[in-house]
Amino acid sequence: MDDEEDRLNFPLVGVPVPIISKSFRIGARSLVATRRNGGALDTTHIDTATRKVAEKIEEIFFLGSTIVQRGLSIPGVLTHTSRNVVSGGADWGTATNIYPNTLAMVAALQADNFYGPYRLYLHPDQYIQMFALNASTAVAIIETILRLPGFGPGSIRPSNFITAGQGVLINMTSD
Repeated sequence: MDDEEDRLNFPLVGVPVPIISKSFRIGARSLVATRRNGGALDTTHIDTATRKVAEKIEEIFFLGSTIVQRGLSIPGVLTHTSRNVVSGGADWGTATNIYPNTLAMVAALQADNFYGPYRLYLHPDQYIQMFALNASTAVAIIETILRLPGFGPGSIRPSNFITAGQGVLINMTSD
């Protein structure tokens, strides 16, 4: 018996692709003077433009975009209709609740067959709280979470787009 050699059928769906830019200019006179005199080129405006673009990308990632093209918009991870919202846990504003809340989010993702790798985003206040020691293990809360399957170096990050007292856990596979 021959196996069916089916290919996955992906429906034609579109997503607007944002073009994010912040203009800057290095004047010809400055460039020539730097080359001639061997001095350092002031790149402060380049650094600022790069930071502004990165912040806008992060904002769209979390909050989405209000721009609609051909009836399509860009949802953010905080606004997407198919996100898991886990509630009923303890207040994220208390450091000792970060670990059990993270476990609840992992359980919700695994119930949907998402087993990692994960990335956890927290408000900067909660991110700093993660460096507190877990009273029962004398290990920092962040280290305890990083030991969980699906977590690894760099998988816990702060973001100013997360509301204080909340966390966002993302499964980092393409689906």
